[in-house]
Amino acid sequence: MVSVAGGQRGLHYVETEMPDLVIIGSPLAGMDILNFIGEIRAFSTVPLIILSSEQTDSEKAAVLEAGADAIVTKPVGPLEIAAWVKVVLRSALRDELCEEDVIAIDDKLSVNFTTHEVFVSGKSVRMTPIEYRLLTCLIRNAGRMVSHRSLLEKVWGVEYADDDNLVKPHICRLRRKLGDDSANPHLIRNERGYGYRFIPQPTYPRKFLDYTPSLSKMAHPALLH
Repeated sequence: MVSVAGGQRGLHYVETEMPDLVIIGSPLAGMDILNFIGEIRAFSTVPLIILSSEQTDSEKAAVLEAGADAIVTKPVGPLEIAAWVKVVLRSALRDELCEEDVIAIDDKLSVNFTTHEVFVSGKSVRMTPIEYRLLTCLIRNAGRMVSHRSLLEKVWGVEYADDDNLVKPHICRLRRKLGDDSANPHLIRNERGYGYRFIPQPTYPRKFLDYTPSLSKMAHPALLH
């Protein structure tokens, strides 16, 4: 289990590392728990367990309505936490079996957000982890300009926020793999001096950027506090 302190750092970790499950030890440093859940639900359906002190029924209802999968009242022992993990993963797995894995972005590009595979005209295109995160970051913000700094923070990490030489060469390689002509782009447009914009604006299902949890072997849960 990976432990991450602070709301913003927690959001960045969930976006970039895509843990199989998130346990939130509320309150989060620097962010309201309801806002935090809303931010995560804007891009992911990763299972969320909230560890909370005594709350009223209305407060618990607000947390669940915001998108949490379970609220566990503290103090709580490891056996109860393990049981809740199995419950929410089992529920998430049932949801996964009812959804399509491959999402068509446009008439040529499709992405399997479960296996992290990218297809162009039906053929699999090999992506590095950075290229895949860069593509999904742009897709997630389709139609909006994403600044160089935002891409650096979301794809490489906040420590790379001032490195102006990273984004352009990776965008060039990504365009080549996707068959996107920089002179007449149909996927990624350069907003000179500001950043990049993903041109297609598909309608995403709730599963967008999700990943299939495993009940038998969970790769890396995250504890956010």
